[in-house]
Amino acid sequence: MDEIKAGFQFTDHRINKLTVNNSLVGISEEMALQLSLAFKPCPAKKANKDGLYLGRLKLLVETSGQDPVREGKGISIELEVEGLFCASEDAMDISVFNKMLAINGLATLYSIARSIIISISAQCCTSGQMRIPMLDMVEVYKASTEKAQVDSAGEHEQGESQSLSGFTNDQLG
Repeated sequence: MDEIKAGFQFTDHRINKLTVNNSLVGISEEMALQLSLAFKPCPAKKANKDGLYLGRLKLLVETSGQDPVREGKGISIELEVEGLFCASEDAMDISVFNKMLAINGLATLYSIARSIIISISAQCCTSGQMRIPMLDMVEVYKASTEKAQVDSAGEHEQGESQSLSGFTNDQLG
């Protein structure tokens, strides 16, 4: 098993915030969904006494949709999840770990967030669910680093919001 185990590992997660506003009975397949996400890595600075890099990542996902027929009727979900990730300093350099935290960590937490949003939205209504799309996290990371501001220490601050909008549930198949 150790031969195929990745050096970067997901340790744990928690839900920091979950807010639901719903005035729908059912979610239509034609309902246009709005999606925005923001993330903030807390990168490792050095290995701990056990030789592990530890990093945290927060992900905020906001999604909403309006009924295409009944004006003013809709649903919105705001979800913040936080994850803890680790790697042995023997397995990788700290800069590799921090890049993996931003990309692989984001992909892991987004997958968890997607499943929570699907489940919660399905339980809020008698039919349908909010199926938000899978995203290419490498492209999300590239877009965020292009927009990143350099702080006074010369480190990039990540956490720029990336927005997607205007897709329907049936386009996501």
